[in-house]
Amino acid sequence: LGRWICQLRVAKKKEEGVEGLSPERIQKLEEIGMVWDVPAYQWERNYASAKRYYQRNGNLDVPSAYIDEEGISLGAWVRKMRRVGQNSALSQEQIRRLNLIGMKWEPKREETWEKSFAAAWDYQKEYGSLEIPVSFTARDGCRLGKWVRRQREAYQAGALSRERVQKLEEIGMNWQAQDGRSKKWM
Repeated sequence: LGRWICQLRVAKKKEEGVEGLSPERIQKLEEIGMVWDVPAYQWERNYASAKRYYQRNGNLDVPSAYIDEEGISLGAWVRKMRRVGQNSALSQEQIRRLNLIGMKWEPKREETWEKSFAAAWDYQKEYGSLEIPVSFTARDGCRLGKWVRRQREAYQAGALSRERVQKLEEIGMNWQAQDGRSKKWM
């Protein structure tokens, strides 16, 4: 059965005549749910899930492990669309449709870092430094103290980009931890 269905799909895609595949038979196959283009069908199904999520939540900030009520791994799909969209693997129409439901193309980690950076900048403006207690949580729920500690650790490990180092230094980041251990670029 599987081989026969594949043959029908290939023949229809190439618009070749297949013995016994009349317009009436094509219609009957479609009436029982024949899917001629599986990738397009899956994309539409996932898009419909993303649209439902957007309508309920007002965004596409889908948790990575989120699975919708139909069993669609929406978090993984949205993450994949961000990745493939940056490589122009999506059609302009698909990109347009995703934009209409609030797709943000930058990886979620980048967006989270920028939000945390903005909270750090606000803290620095209010208190004059980035010596933030590890337990401190900003008004927006950002665990800012832990975030600053992770930035220092990333700096020490040489895992913080030069751009981020520069941005943090511009707002007064001291790479020496509060416990006095020196942190340097490696």
